[in-house]
Amino acid sequence: MYRDLTVDEYLDYCGSPQPHRAQQAARGARCRKHKCGLGEVGRRLIGNLSKGYQQRVGIAQAIIHLPPVIILDEPTAGLDPIQIARSATWCASSARKHSVILSTHILTEVQTVCNHVQIINKGELVLNVSSDELAQRMQSSVLTLRYRNTPDLAAIAKLTASRAWRTPTAAACACTTNRPPTQRKHW
Repeated sequence: MYRDLTVDEYLDYCGSPQPHRAQQAARGARCRKHKCGLGEVGRRLIGNLSKGYQQRVGIAQAIIHLPPVIILDEPTAGLDPIQIARSATWCASSARKHSVILSTHILTEVQTVCNHVQIINKGELVLNVSSDELAQRMQSSVLTLRYRNTPDLAAIAKLTASRAWRTPTAAACACTTNRPPTQRKHW
């Protein structure tokens, strides 16, 4: 991104790589500028804009030629709550015309924007579900207790069997003590 150009200059520059398409590119730049909420900052230098506006300029530049796929890497990093909400709204509306790939570690952002979720851990795909299924999985509960002394396992079993301890999806309890692994009890 050229920080010494105005928003309008930068988007016009990015939008017209082919001189014979300059008019069409100018229309596209104006449309993307409006879509990204940059109308009031068109004449300002990019370097003088807030981080949120600079990110919007980057998004406008990325969609100027209407690509079929848009990849966003941590699009809300460093933004204030209002800008985060605007970003989520923009992502959701863009998904109607483009495939949007969102790379983030913020699960609330994923639930707000995405309809399908893939979680990758250390280069390995560990989850590939709909966002509804992810929300359902997040409601599941697992309780792990660790005791210094061996607890009364029968009393704990009675507690976990009561309805007050169950969730609609499942309840699980793993009880471990400081005993060697062969003497630990799990249920």
